[in-house]
Amino acid sequence: MVINKELSQKIKHISLISTVFVVLIHSVNVGMIPVFRFDFDSFIQSFISGYLSICAVPMFFIISGFLFFQRFDFTVKGISYKYMKMFIRLVLPYLFWSISTIFFFLIMQTLPYTRLLFSNPDYHIANYDINILLYRIFIYPLADHLWYIRDLVVLILISPLIFLIVDMIGLIYLLSLFFIWLVGYGWVFSNEITAITFFSLGSYIAIDNIAEKYQPLVSKNKCIVFLLIWIIVSLIIIIQPFLYPYIKILQVILYKISIVFGLLSLWYGYEIFKSRLIDNSFINKLSDYNFFIYLFHFSFMSLFKKFTFSIISFGTINNLIVYMITPFITIYISYILGVTLKHRFASFYSFITGGR
Repeated sequence: MVINKELSQKIKHISLISTVFVVLIHSVNVGMIPVFRFDFDSFIQSFISGYLSICAVPMFFIISGFLFFQRFDFTVKGISYKYMKMFIRLVLPYLFWSISTIFFFLIMQTLPYTRLLFSNPDYHIANYDINILLYRIFIYPLADHLWYIRDLVVLILISPLIFLIVDMIGLIYLLSLFFIWLVGYGWVFSNEITAITFFSLGSYIAIDNIAEKYQPLVSKNKCIVFLLIWIIVSLIIIIQPFLYPYIKILQVILYKISIVFGLLSLWYGYEIFKSRLIDNSFINKLSDYNFFIYLFHFSFMSLFKKFTFSIISFGTINNLIVYMITPFITIYISYILGVTLKHRFASFYSFITGGR
């Protein structure tokens, strides 16, 4: 399938929306429902960040799988070229941001004016031994959001195997993965199951040319239905823990259903707002720094929340105010920093964003 300008623009805008969702997820400053208690700030933050926004990373994996398997050359030369690009575009940025995040928090935990924000000595990086340090760089990064890039690297490494399976038994393979993903909960490798399921979906769409074979015309009314189901299921998930009996597997399945309808709402709902997004110069400029915002936001946001709550106390109103302003400030600062680095230190910016 040829990616034309219109599809490329759609992918950029949806990637930006998904990045905003990730920022919202990390803007949370209270415990998520279900915690068998109810207060207004937990409800709002759970609804927006805990359930509506959670479809962001699956969307990233679908897009990544789709783009990666475009015109996939199943030869030693073709696969080697893909691995080389992966090293430049993913591995190097991952290592830079994983290591720099550790240095950033080490400095913050050392400086006299900021170390008081880090009261728990168990999280002090100076207390890490070499094994923990290596683990927090390569396996379970201190910057939580980097797990997406880590898992994407692993998926690309096994991409020849995924290509063969999808090419031979694509639909059976995909349905099996979705069943495991749908009913699985509390598993050690839940993130990895999410990763391979939606990356494989993207690869299936690309390898079998699904988008060209089947181009469903989704009306505005159907998009509204997708959106309503997404919202209603998310609300049910929040309410269900307070009902008797509480059924964990039902909660998990509803959670997965909300992700599916979130993905449908994002992809098809985009068509409703497409003209407004295309004509919005700021959105188009912001989408050029989508990956930088994704990479940078975590460290700044973590420190910003700690600093803010060192000045004001926790409370329903304060929690909501901080929750609402945090993503706006984070995205604005990330954008300004990204523009500055790209224009003044172009080579460095290219290195830390994988040439984007």
